[in-house]
Amino acid sequence: MVSVIIPIYNRAGMLERSVRSVMEQSWSDWELILVDDGSTDGSADICDGFVAADPRIRAFHKQNGGVSSARNLGLDEARGEWLAFLDADDRFYPDALETMVKKAEQDSLDMLQFAYNRDYVAGENDGRDSGVITPEEYLSRGLFQGSVWSVCVRNDIVRNNGLRFDSGLRIAEDQLFIYELLRHSERVERIGNVLYWYFDNASGAYANTRPGDNMDIIGKFGPYKITFPAAARQIDSLLLGCLFNLAHKSDVPAERIAELWKLADVQSCAPWKSLGVKLFWHLARLSPKFATGIVRLLRRVFPGRE
Repeated sequence: MVSVIIPIYNRAGMLERSVRSVMEQSWSDWELILVDDGSTDGSADICDGFVAADPRIRAFHKQNGGVSSARNLGLDEARGEWLAFLDADDRFYPDALETMVKKAEQDSLDMLQFAYNRDYVAGENDGRDSGVITPEEYLSRGLFQGSVWSVCVRNDIVRNNGLRFDSGLRIAEDQLFIYELLRHSERVERIGNVLYWYFDNASGAYANTRPGDNMDIIGKFGPYKITFPAAARQIDSLLLGCLFNLAHKSDVPAERIAELWKLADVQSCAPWKSLGVKLFWHLARLSPKFATGIVRLLRRVFPGRE
């Protein structure tokens, strides 16, 4: 059985689409765990209505504590051999669970990653199949996606190692969870099958970041560059983005940003970064305080630009 966990906070207008994408799966051996994280818009009643409609659906209601605490409650309640995650404003393709479970069991996997579509751009397969590989190979080949809804996970790995989402993070909690998952895994695989439909959400966590969110990430992700040297460039990209956000979009003192730069120890700048981030990267290697001053000067001269 596969346990599907949906964390929910004020998604009344989209929740039915997500839940029905599970109910209409070609694979019938599933349970759906709906975790209402203190919604105030009627989402709780929608959850209870689905519980009455299908015995495979269970709903839990809690005080608002964030997406990580909601997912953690789902992990506590999950009974399946496999775990899958779905956001309340997204949906699965009809054969998603069948494809996940069959592939994961066939190849004795600890974690299976699959492809996804964004918004209304449809596709079936991106052709990026890895075969069974180690976590180190997975990272060195640049396959890391960082979204927990793009993986299917063996529940024993989570249970036996006490893995949980970090409730102290408001953003990038998915990535941290997957790094922990990889630390305890041996067999992982990436398939090109498109199984998930992701819809951009203008009110999502990344759209409402605060300076403290970026500082939290810098403090918690840095050590994983030592645990997973193959992921160093990926983690550097995340940390550099956080440092630039602090310089560009906040009033955190330049002295504090210089301290965080030293802590992050960023050694690379991904080629896809914006011109502003690249400029900050080159200047910060000489002087983080000077780099912060230049970025803030440009922010005043060219407001709204990165």
